[in-house]
Amino acid sequence: MLEIRKKGCEVCKCEFGCVGFEIKFSLQLKTRFLHTQTHTSTPKPNFIRVPKMASRSEGIIYKVRSCDLVRFIRGLSLNYKHSMKFAMTFLGLHSALLCFAQTTPPSTELLITALRTGDTEIFAINPQTGDARNISRALGTEERYPQWSPDGRQIVYTSNRGDGQTYNLFITNADGGKVKRLTQMMVGSVAYWASWTADGQWIYFNEGKTSKVCRVKPDGSGFQVMAEGRDANVSPDGTKLVYTQQGPNGYGVWVMNVDGSNRTQIIPNESQIGGIAPVWSPDSKKVAFSMQVGEFAEIFSCNADGSDLQQLTQLSQISSSPAFSPDGQWITFRVTNEAYWRDAKTRDKTYQEKVADKRPVWLMKADGSNPVLLEALHYQCAMDGSRAEWRPGKK
Repeated sequence: MLEIRKKGCEVCKCEFGCVGFEIKFSLQLKTRFLHTQTHTSTPKPNFIRVPKMASRSEGIIYKVRSCDLVRFIRGLSLNYKHSMKFAMTFLGLHSALLCFAQTTPPSTELLITALRTGDTEIFAINPQTGDARNISRALGTEERYPQWSPDGRQIVYTSNRGDGQTYNLFITNADGGKVKRLTQMMVGSVAYWASWTADGQWIYFNEGKTSKVCRVKPDGSGFQVMAEGRDANVSPDGTKLVYTQQGPNGYGVWVMNVDGSNRTQIIPNESQIGGIAPVWSPDSKKVAFSMQVGEFAEIFSCNADGSDLQQLTQLSQISSSPAFSPDGQWITFRVTNEAYWRDAKTRDKTYQEKVADKRPVWLMKADGSNPVLLEALHYQCAMDGSRAEWRPGKK
């Protein structure tokens, strides 16, 4: 019996593009491996015993780099062709590892809100290595809904720094320097979920109290109220807004022109759970969003006109806040076990408790295949619905 679990990347810069794995062998296979090892000079894979992780009945758990295992298997194929059963076991493992490695996303940085300092702050985190940079560095305030600029050089986010009750948009360099306030919202207003046009000329955002969609230039000029809608996201080509609007059975997915004209409900389904959070693909051809399925919420995608509707996740949890990678091949999303934002008392309790793994980040291919929990973003993610946003330009 064999079990493979993906771990963080252990880069050794070899030709195999190494990926770290945990491998669990049955006791029988482990014994056979040791017997073979004593009779060969084949290069040994970098197996490291993980203490206190398995009993005899569970098998043995090891960590291994894919490159080392490939070298080991190559040696087996030359020296132990007579042991077909053993060779086939490892060849199957070889194929599984290579297939698994192909589903590993490119190394990049993801913007996410985290509770590492005790406050909700903006961090840029490498999902493979776990390396993290605190972008906001603002003690005693709340920062949420970060978004990269199209060139990856700036970050826009919302913050209540100032009076503690009004959330304005702020912009900063990618290293957290040169912070500038972009909006002057009315007291108690909430500016959130900013999104850029691909040319970098406009930042669209939502105002939570009035359900208005607004826009402003990156230098803070040109503020305009554009339309009515919730959770709006501008298409990269700058022509459309995808947003949510309440209907007779809950919140649905709608598309309109950026000036508010030609409002069309593209998905007839409506969700009472909320948290739809629709978002465009980088080519402006597809939309991903969360939609209610029974008592749960799953991630869906469709074409810009609502055709080709596909359910991407089947986790039977509350999945929300999808975000496409710059090449459109991957989607990050958040998962939690309850829609705590629907009830004020439950929401406040959740935010106060700050349970470490309440709303971690998951990753999957854009077609819904290979969903996996990102261990580097398993714990300490904040309770808000911020997307895990991909840094542009990292292929």
